[in-house]
Amino acid sequence: MSYYEDEVPVDLETGEVYTSRAIQIFLQEKRNIIVLADHDHLPNSDEVKYVVKNKISKYLHRNENRTYMIPSTESVIYEIQRV
Repeated sequence: MSYYEDEVPVDLETGEVYTSRAIQIFLQEKRNIIVLADHDHLPNSDEVKYVVKNKISKYLHRNENRTYMIPSTESVIYEIQRV
């Protein structure tokens, strides 16, 4: 996917509406973020829109191949809902 630098959101703010394309670009450019959505697919579209319902910063504890992964930084978790 190609895009211009000014298309990359600096952050996703709670209560604001973003296109699914903007969210895809945000996911591609930012590190340590997780997006929870009410749909299984984010189309590359400026017509499909999502509102940010919640944003939290937490340490993400997980297992990968039966190995406990110790978090070194906080992850930002965004909950979005299709408008």
